[in-house]
Amino acid sequence: GATTVSNTLSASGATTLGSTLSASGATTLGSTLSVTGASTLGGSASVTGATTLGSTLSVAGATTVSNTLSASGATTLGSTLSVTGASTLGGSASVTGATTLGSILSVAGAT
Repeated sequence: GATTVSNTLSASGATTLGSTLSASGATTLGSTLSVTGASTLGGSASVTGATTLGSTLSVAGATTVSNTLSASGATTLGSTLSVTGASTLGGSASVTGATTLGSILSVAGAT
């Protein structure tokens, strides 16, 4: 039947729950959280340390990166790239479609 604990519940060994765990207040885990199935967060998530994702990150809404965004592999954008500040390309650039420059084009090397 139902069990009610009106104070701290402490378990010193492994603990298995056969159904849903529901916490109505703030919850603190003292070590690793491992999830083997799909997970859904209903609100915002805040991560204070480095985070590693083992697969694809998919974002459905607008996204803001407040510092440098670094990609070590090939990067594909499915739509327009808009840059409001100065930009530097460290290697060659290839353009396959029509291109419009809104100001001066300066070439420093052989053309």
